[in-house]
Amino acid sequence: MILLEITRAKQAGLDFISVSFGYERKLSDFWRACRFTVVRIGSHNDTCTGCCTLMAIFQFSPAGKLLYQAAQKQMIRDATD
Repeated sequence: MILLEITRAKQAGLDFISVSFGYERKLSDFWRACRFTVVRIGSHNDTCTGCCTLMAIFQFSPAGKLLYQAAQKQMIRDATD
């Protein structure tokens, strides 16, 4: 199902797709295995799980890669503040 959505998004010409979830090791490992990369760590806990919220993206295009790079830099800045 994930592969199907990735294929559809790429065919539609999107630059990236994203997911947001409450951090749990197995869930994070799953999204990393699907080649999504974390770009944001939320400042509030997820309402369903009570865990820290993460956002991850799967990039398709050069514009998606630029977004990923900018988001990574922002995440690092936020972590050091």
